[in-house]
Amino acid sequence: MGEAEKARLPEDDASSILESIADGFYALDRDWRFTLFNDQCERYFGLKRANVLGRTYFDVFPAARNTVFHRALETALVTGESQSAEAASPVTGVPILLRAFPSQHGLTVVFTDVSARTKTDEALRRSEDRYRSLFESLQEGFCVFEVLFEGDHAVDYRFLEVNPAFERHTGLSDVVGKTMRSIAPLHEEHWFQLYGGVARTGQPMRMENYAEQLGRWFDVSAFRVGAPGENRVGVLFSDISDRKLAVATLIALERQQSFLLALGDRLRPLTDPLAVTTAASEELGRHLNVSRVGYGEIDPTQQIVSVERDWTNGEVASLAGESRPLDVFGPDIIAILRRGETLRLDDIAADPVAAPYAEGYASIGTRSLLIVPLVKEGVFRAILYLHEPAPRHWTDREAELAREVAERTWAAVESSRAQADLRKSEKRFEAIANSIDQMIWSTRPDGYHDYYNRRWYEYTGMPLGSTDGAEWNGMFHPDDQERAWAIWRRCLETGEPYHIEYRLRHRSGQYRWVIGRALPIRNAAGEIERWYGTCTDVHDLKTAQEQFRKSQERLALALGIAGIGTFDIDLLTDAVVVNERGREIYGWSPETALSFAYVQSFFHPHDRAWVLERVAEAFAPRGPGEFEVEQRIIRSDGEERWIRVRGRAIFEGEQAVRCIGTYLDVTEARKYQETLKALNEGLEQRVAERTRELQEAVAESEGFNYSISHDLRAPLRAIVATASILLEEMGPEIESEYREMLKRQALNAKRLGTLIDELLRLSRLARAEVNCVPLDMTAKARDVAAIELADRQSELSVEVQEGMTAEGDPNLVRTLLHNLIGNAIKFSPHGGTVRVRQQDGVFSVSDEGVGFDMKYVHKIFRPFERLVLESEFPGTGIGLANVERIVRRHGGRVWAESELGKGSTFYFTLGSGEPDAVPGFSHLEP
Repeated sequence: MGEAEKARLPEDDASSILESIADGFYALDRDWRFTLFNDQCERYFGLKRANVLGRTYFDVFPAARNTVFHRALETALVTGESQSAEAASPVTGVPILLRAFPSQHGLTVVFTDVSARTKTDEALRRSEDRYRSLFESLQEGFCVFEVLFEGDHAVDYRFLEVNPAFERHTGLSDVVGKTMRSIAPLHEEHWFQLYGGVARTGQPMRMENYAEQLGRWFDVSAFRVGAPGENRVGVLFSDISDRKLAVATLIALERQQSFLLALGDRLRPLTDPLAVTTAASEELGRHLNVSRVGYGEIDPTQQIVSVERDWTNGEVASLAGESRPLDVFGPDIIAILRRGETLRLDDIAADPVAAPYAEGYASIGTRSLLIVPLVKEGVFRAILYLHEPAPRHWTDREAELAREVAERTWAAVESSRAQADLRKSEKRFEAIANSIDQMIWSTRPDGYHDYYNRRWYEYTGMPLGSTDGAEWNGMFHPDDQERAWAIWRRCLETGEPYHIEYRLRHRSGQYRWVIGRALPIRNAAGEIERWYGTCTDVHDLKTAQEQFRKSQERLALALGIAGIGTFDIDLLTDAVVVNERGREIYGWSPETALSFAYVQSFFHPHDRAWVLERVAEAFAPRGPGEFEVEQRIIRSDGEERWIRVRGRAIFEGEQAVRCIGTYLDVTEARKYQETLKALNEGLEQRVAERTRELQEAVAESEGFNYSISHDLRAPLRAIVATASILLEEMGPEIESEYREMLKRQALNAKRLGTLIDELLRLSRLARAEVNCVPLDMTAKARDVAAIELADRQSELSVEVQEGMTAEGDPNLVRTLLHNLIGNAIKFSPHGGTVRVRQQDGVFSVSDEGVGFDMKYVHKIFRPFERLVLESEFPGTGIGLANVERIVRRHGGRVWAESELGKGSTFYFTLGSGEPDAVPGFSHLEP
C-alpha cells in the first residue's frame, strides 16, 4: 500500500488494524481508566472488554500496583515521555515487553509476549508496520520537530517527521529537515514561543489559533517527545479553517439576516419613494459604518443621475438635490455600471481607470466607493452608492449586501409607486364605478361578494355591506334564486364567464329584469384572482321587447289586412323570404322555393331591365341604398298586375348583403289614376280659365282702388282748403264752437286721407315684387331710428345691436322697420330706451312703454285694430298689418309679447327663421 493510500485509510480501517495486531493494546486516560481494550487483551487476560472499559487500571489489575509496569506507566504519565518495561506479568506470570506512549488524553499501552523471542521479534516487526499504517492513516496532521533556541528564546524549529495528512492540512510539502522560517519567513512569532515552552517545560498544550501566513485556522495539540534536552515536540493538529469560516459565515449571515429583517420592517409601511430610499440608505450606512449612502435615479436620456435625498454620518457633505452628468465620473466606469456590474474602488487615486477622474470624486468628498447599478430590462435605471472620504477595502460580503439592499430598495420604490398608482387607479375606478348608471360588483376567487358600487345600494335601497358574501341571492325573485345559484356555482368551478337574466328587487319593492355579467381576472399562472361583474337594468328593454313582439304581431296582421307583401333577400345566398300576402300577389304556393333569380322571372319583360338597373344602383357601394319602383309582373296564372315595390339594402362595409322591403298590388290604383288623369286634364283647363278671370278682377280692383284714391282725395283737399280759408279769413268772426268744428273737420279730412294712403299701401304690399338681397340690418335700423327720432323730437335712446344681417327686399324691410321702431318710440316714455336685437336669426324690437294685455295679442296684426285711444297715441291701425304682410311676403313670421306697464317686444324672421330657435319663444304665436 502506498503512502498516499495509507493516508486515506478511514477510521474503521484503523480500528480493524488495532484489533488485528498480535500484541495486547489498551489505552488509559489520565485518571487511569481504560478507554481501549483490544481482542488480544481479552484473550491474554481472559477478560471481556465490556467488563474492563471505564474501570481503573488497579481495579482490574490490583496485582500490578508497585510493580515495574506500574512505575513505567506512572513515569510516562508524569514525564510525557514514552517508557518501556520487560518483566513477568503480575497477572499471568508470562514475560512481556510493555511500552507506554503518553498523549494529551493519557497513555497508549502495547505489550508483547516475549517468551519466544524469535516469534516476538517477528511479531514486533509486523506490529510496527501496523503502527506505521495506523500513524499514516490518521486524518489529523502530525509532525515532530526540534525547537531551535538562541539562549532561552525559541527562534525556529526544524521538521523531523510528518505524516501524509500534514501536507493536506498545511499546504506545505517536502518539509522534513527544513526550518519553519525558511519555509514561511513571516510565520507569526507566537508559534515559536508556544512550542518553545512545550519543549522546555514538557507541559502539553492544546489551542485553536490562526496562522496568517498560511491563511488557515488550526486545532493544535502539542507535547514534548523524547528526553528534555532534545527539545523535540510532537504536534497533532487539524485544519479547522472551514469550520471557522462556516462559523464566521453563519454569524455574518445571522447578522446580515437580522439587518435585512430590520430593513424590511422599516421599509414595509413606507408609501413615499423618497422616504424609502432615505430609510434604506440610513440603515445600510449605519450597518456597514459608511460615511455616505444614497440612491440616485437615471433620467430617461440615460445621461443624468439625480439624488433627491441621501444619508451621511455627519462627517461628509450630503449630495441631496444634486443632478450630475454621468460622463463626469468616467466613461469606462459608467460602461461598467451600464452592464449591471457592481463597482468597487478601494482607492480611487490608485485605480488606473478611475484615477484620471479622482479630482471630480474628490469634489464630492469621495476617495473610495462601492456602487450597485440597477439595470432593468436592459435600461440603466438607478444606482445605490456607498462613499468613503478615505481608502477602504470593500469585502465580497459588503458588496453582496449592498446588492441585496439595492434590489430591495428598487422593489420597495417600485412597490410604493405601484401602490400610489394603485391607489390612484382605485380612486379612479371608484369614481368611475360610482359615476355610471350600472351596478358594479366584485368577488374573491371563491365567489365571496365583498364590493358593490354606490349605484347598487341606490338601486336596491339596501344598507351598506348587507349584501356581502352570499346575501345577494336573497335580492332575486324567488323563482330566479335557485337558477342564479346554479349558474354562479358552475362559473366558479369552470372559470367560464357569468351571464344571466334575472329579476332583482328594486328599492321600490318592484322586481325588475336585470342582466348580470362577470369575468374572472387571472394572474400569470392562470389562477383566478378576482371576479368583476355588472348588473344592468333591462326591465324597460324587456318591456319594450315584449311590446315590440306584440307590435310585430299587430304589424303582420295589419300588413295582411292592408294586403302588403314583405320580402327579405339574402344577397349572398340569393335566398328570398316573403310573407303570405306576398305569395298571394305573385300566385305562389306556400311550398314554392324562392330565390331572387326565380322572382325576376316573373317581372314583365318590358320592365325587367330597368327595374334591375334601379336595384343595382341601390346596391352599389356608394349608391342610395334604397329604391322605389312601380312595375308590372306576370303572375303564375298568367295575369298581368301592377305592383309598387320599396326596398332598402343592408351593408357590411361597402357590400350590400341583404335587402328587405314591401310590395303592394296597385293595379286598381293605376286604373283610378288613369281615370283621375283624364279628370285632371279637364280641371286644369277650368283652373286656367278661373285664373284669367281672377287676374281680370284684380286689375279691375286696382283700377277701382286708384279711382277711389283719386276721386276721394279731390273732395278731401277741397274740404281741408275750405276749412282752412274760413279759419284764416273769418276766424275772429266765427264763434269759438264753430271754429273748433272747422278745425276738427280739417283734421278728420287729413286723417281720412292718411287712412286712404295706408289702405293703398296695404293693397300694394300684397302684389309688390320681393327682390331679396343681403342687407346690413344694423345700418338700416340706425337710419330709420334717426329719422323717427327727428320727426318725433323724443328724448329717448335707441340701442341697435352690431353685426345684424339678413336677406330681404330693401324697401319693404325699411317700411317694416319704420313701423316697428316708430311704434316703439311712440309708445316709449320720456327718457326710455328702444332696443333692436338679433339672436339666432330672430330680430326683435322692444320698448319700455305702456304695453298691452296678451289676451288681445291675436288682434294687433289686423287692420284698424287698436288697443289704445286715438287721443293718447294717434295712428291709423294699419302699420302692424303692413308689418305682418311684409314678413309673410318674405316667408317669415312675426309675433309679440308684452306686459301692461312694462313695455312690448315684437319679434320677426325673414326667410326660414323659426321662433323655436330662440329659448323662451316657442309658446308665442303670430
